[in-house]
Amino acid sequence: MIPDNYFCYITDLFMTAEFAIQSWPIYPLFPYVLLLLGLLFLSRLLLMLWQFRRVGKLRNGVKITLLGLRFDIIVICYLWFIPTLLLLLLPEAAWLHNLLATTAAWWFGLTTLFIVFLEISTPAFIDQFDTRPNR
Repeated sequence: MIPDNYFCYITDLFMTAEFAIQSWPIYPLFPYVLLLLGLLFLSRLLLMLWQFRRVGKLRNGVKITLLGLRFDIIVICYLWFIPTLLLLLLPEAAWLHNLLATTAAWWFGLTTLFIVFLEISTPAFIDQFDTRPNR
């Protein structure tokens, strides 16, 4: 038998956990991660469709996708390391927080443009050198 207040307890637990996660200093960065992962996944999918003769079987496509996801997470972590470290270690003074938020917004915008540039230039690089660029 399930107690009557069981569902209330579970709901309260999830609401508390959601509030705790939203209070993290790096919480606003998560949509950026999802944006970059989606962008890089879409780029990889389009490249696999374009070079389907090289990819071959579906099993190879799944392997490429999983290894690519791993690589994408590594690249995003490299790009995020310093801003995330600053967000976690610096005190939460209002002026410092505003300065850091502005700087982080510029940093993430520029890195997104850089990644988009690399993904757009990849097909031309593959045509020229018959391999993907090393990052």
